[in-house]
Amino acid sequence: KGKDGKGKDGKGKDGKGKGGKGKAGAKVVIEPHRHEGVFVSKGKDDSLVTKNMVPGESVYGEKRLVAEQAETEEKTEYR
Repeated sequence: KGKDGKGKDGKGKDGKGKGGKGKAGAKVVIEPHRHEGVFVSKGKDDSLVTKNMVPGESVYGEKRLVAEQAETEEKTEYR
């Protein structure tokens, strides 16, 4: 074990390490762009996104964002 007690590679007992794919997701704000149907995703990485016409499917392996509205509990998927 290393100095920090996590083993030689620093990943902890189970060897999985920190991070990876988390289900919680980062806080992202999605705002409308000046062009209709285009939105700006503001968070760690700002990007242009559009609404996903077929929620749950990825055609080109793109990242998908799910925005939840607190008052209506409605989910909208962007990519």
